[in-house]
Amino acid sequence: MSFRRNCRSRRFGRLTEVKASFDVACHDPSIDRHEEDAMPTLADYPKTFRHIRLELAREKGHPAGSHHDGYDLVVPLAEDGRLDAAEWQKAEDKCRVRRFDDDVTDAVGILTRNEGGHWVFDYDRDLDADDEIGFRFEIERFVPGEYVSVVHGGAEHTYRVTFVRELG
Repeated sequence: MSFRRNCRSRRFGRLTEVKASFDVACHDPSIDRHEEDAMPTLADYPKTFRHIRLELAREKGHPAGSHHDGYDLVVPLAEDGRLDAAEWQKAEDKCRVRRFDDDVTDAVGILTRNEGGHWVFDYDRDLDADDEIGFRFEIERFVPGEYVSVVHGGAEHTYRVTFVRELG
């Protein structure tokens, strides 16, 4: 079962008024999920996990960037702000990604790694075509004010890390 099909999405004609809130989008009890897709509760997360907000940086079509387009990540970080691969390996099923567009949840998936070792946002486990690659995420630091890139829709887009928060 795919995360995308289980997420209310304006892209697929089921518009909701979910604003940019990871908890609402990812823990919505009205979304029918199979047991393997069930969202963990905050108590299930290790202490190294953080909620990271990425917002679209300046680019053609968005000269001032956009606070309304981006990603919410719930992932383990090392003390230096880099993704913690060892902690990810222990709790891969808890690493969540929410893509939002115009403040509406567009897709919900997981953070995983592809065969080449690149970090990938995977919205449908059965479909590789929807995967988005985090460009150089293995060396990037996720600290407020830093910039990271994601390959989305066949193009590379730059996002600014707007916050990194402890869960709970």
